[in-house]
Amino acid sequence: MRFLKLSFIAALVAILTWVGYSLVQQKNKIHEEILNLSEATKKLNSENASLQNSIKYFELPENLIKESKARFNYKNNGEQMIIVVPETSSTASSSAIQ
Repeated sequence: MRFLKLSFIAALVAILTWVGYSLVQQKNKIHEEILNLSEATKKLNSENASLQNSIKYFELPENLIKESKARFNYKNNGEQMIIVVPETSSTASSSAIQ
């Protein structure tokens, strides 16, 4: 009878130890996931702030026109466009020939 009680107590301790270990592992995984999500949140908040700044910048018509001219070669009526092609350097020319 005493052996049966000791076996039962040993089995109970083993089960409780296994459950406790599983809970600690699960807690560590959740903590790691929280850290990853926190980092992702910071990155998204930074990106959101950058996008908000871009929206404020492009809300002004003069900035929108300036960017249209710079990116898409936009010109207003009556304006003329001059495209400046940089001169090739002599080292680039000579290395291309060789």
